[in-house]
Amino acid sequence: MKKSATLKKNAVNKLFMSHNVEKFKNKWAARYKIDLELYEKDPEYNLV
Repeated sequence: MKKSATLKKNAVNKLFMSHNVEKFKNKWAARYKIDLELYEKDPEYNLV
């Protein structure tokens, strides 16, 4: 896996990256409804 140029330059970014990723996931995870199963069960789910 390639690392970004920013991570190579600044070691502090590496230190906070996992924290920032977790914070992003926690903030946005509740805002999206995973509805793949609903689409698989009913092909006309959510059609306009």
